[in-house]
Amino acid sequence: MGDWAALPESSSFMLAVFAFQASLRLALRFIGNVGPFDPTRSRFDAQNEWESVTSRQFVRGFLVGRAEMRNLGKRYVLGVDGGGTKTAACIAELKLGFSGKPSVGAIRARGFGGPGNPLSGGFAVACGNICAAIDQAKSQMKIKIDGSTESTTIESACICLAGAGRPEEQHRVREEMMARGIADSVLVTGDIEPIQWAAEFESQQAIGLEIPGELWERCITLIAGTGSIALGVQPNSNPVRAGGWGYLLGDEGSGFDIGLTALKDLCRATDQCRPLTPLHLGLLQGLSIEEARDLVGAVYQSDKPQQIIASLASTVLSYAESDPLVETIASRVAYAWAELVDCVHHQLGLHEKPFTLAIAGGIAVHSPFLAERLLKILEERSMKPSLFRVVQHPVHGALTMAARNTLS
Repeated sequence: MGDWAALPESSSFMLAVFAFQASLRLALRFIGNVGPFDPTRSRFDAQNEWESVTSRQFVRGFLVGRAEMRNLGKRYVLGVDGGGTKTAACIAELKLGFSGKPSVGAIRARGFGGPGNPLSGGFAVACGNICAAIDQAKSQMKIKIDGSTESTTIESACICLAGAGRPEEQHRVREEMMARGIADSVLVTGDIEPIQWAAEFESQQAIGLEIPGELWERCITLIAGTGSIALGVQPNSNPVRAGGWGYLLGDEGSGFDIGLTALKDLCRATDQCRPLTPLHLGLLQGLSIEEARDLVGAVYQSDKPQQIIASLASTVLSYAESDPLVETIASRVAYAWAELVDCVHHQLGLHEKPFTLAIAGGIAVHSPFLAERLLKILEERSMKPSLFRVVQHPVHGALTMAARNTLS
């Protein structure tokens, strides 16, 4: 074709775009084929993840490439994740992201406080702990709680709390946070909603590239902590749920389920005069008791027996390679998770549609081999997700929701 400079300007531009697209595909293919399976690292398969992203999206991203790196006048977003044991707050810069929409930039500060569940801990206590975490984060940036220092403002805040799944709790918390002036705009949700956006954010951080938000808009979220629940969302459809029935009616595959199964085996071993295994001894140590006969007092005299039992899950799973019982428990957990995903998948009517999967909760984070087993089961059922992530910090999803809320 001769001299490149002789090409029309539009042709040069399109060649640059196609070169950019090809380079990105090669880079992602390299990333997707390096190293063994590691759900916490979110290994990506370039072909599955990016085939659906059209050339038009790449052109649009190319056009706003310079804008992606520009802060929006030193404006910030605030995310808060509050649970039954602690509250995490995070402040990040607000920037222009893919397609010129506001998104999360560099994280600037973090803060922590006590329990943020308004139902289990009480409304006043929860709000106090939430504000303590926010104050700690703001103090790192030298911003007072009322935002009066300098001209730096928090554009939007998203408060995601366990125990705030109903509109009544959400409205009450929002009014309190607005009265305290934590941000110009405040959104309050339950603790499961931010998980899919935390997965998106952490996936982008893992590969160093911004992923189009459309890839995570059809998502199944699984939380496996003290309890277990799954949520499914997709565009133009109402969210659906499975699980979340509590420790008396359900919570299969949860920390409580794991701990209770192991404790029952300890009780049976004692009744049958069987020698105690290392797992049994680990359970006694985890409860700070010496003999099985002390179990009744340790469990039934506790104010929160379900949490005591659920706290033993990590101890139980640490024996996965040496104790046949734990191997059985782990297999049961993986199938229980698969059932939750299957129920949500069916309710959404996904069938052959691609979807993403985000998992959160201490069980999944600290025992990644369970997520690997889950993926194998889903693949056997022809439900393998196109994208997958074990979320480390749900507060990152609250940040993303706060950034998205600036559009409303």
